[in-house]
Amino acid sequence: MAKKKDIIREIPDSEIELFGAHKTKEEIKADNKARKAKERAALKAEIAARRKEGKSGHPALKEMLPVLIVCGITLVLCVVLLVIQFNRAENNGADAWEYNEELGYFSDVEVAPTMKEGEITERLVEAYYTNNGHLYLRMIFSNGDKRAVQLETVDIRLKNGEDQLIGSGEFNVKNKIIPAEGTLEYACYIKPEHLEITNDSLEVITSFIDANGYYIVENDSTTE
Repeated sequence: MAKKKDIIREIPDSEIELFGAHKTKEEIKADNKARKAKERAALKAEIAARRKEGKSGHPALKEMLPVLIVCGITLVLCVVLLVIQFNRAENNGADAWEYNEELGYFSDVEVAPTMKEGEITERLVEAYYTNNGHLYLRMIFSNGDKRAVQLETVDIRLKNGEDQLIGSGEFNVKNKIIPAEGTLEYACYIKPEHLEITNDSLEVITSFIDANGYYIVENDSTTE
């Protein structure tokens, strides 16, 4: 039987291989501290890079800034133009029916109305073209009868000094009464589509006016 001393063999230090060096507690703390410091440095560098990018701005936004400014100025100008056009349209709405000073004008207001016993007479006293292309007419109806007349329709034809038809129209009249032995002033507009001449001088006008209605008798509203 072999002795214990014969079984155990001495192993030299040169044949011993160390698979991991043992670190002391102080070395482990130092490694952890160095690793955390490295992580903090990397995080600080990333934050600094982001701040730098934010201060410098996005390149696309910088390039678009002049375009945005131009768009803003254009929008303001458009609003101003719309306001101007709106105000002008309001003014034109009132001026559209006024006399167009570039076109002809007719006036016969100084002549006294003609009164014929038992008859209705008509006379044109004013005519002119408006800014919106209508022909304005003002006339006076005289009633030589002792009964008032309720107007219903007025037919008008106008010719110039060369016997050319200027325009014509038929108008339904509401709430217009020619008093007995009195006069009534009536005004109307002939539409552009009913005008044969839209730029006549109107120096000489021959008017054909036909007033239709019925006599009003006290206690009886139905007469011929």
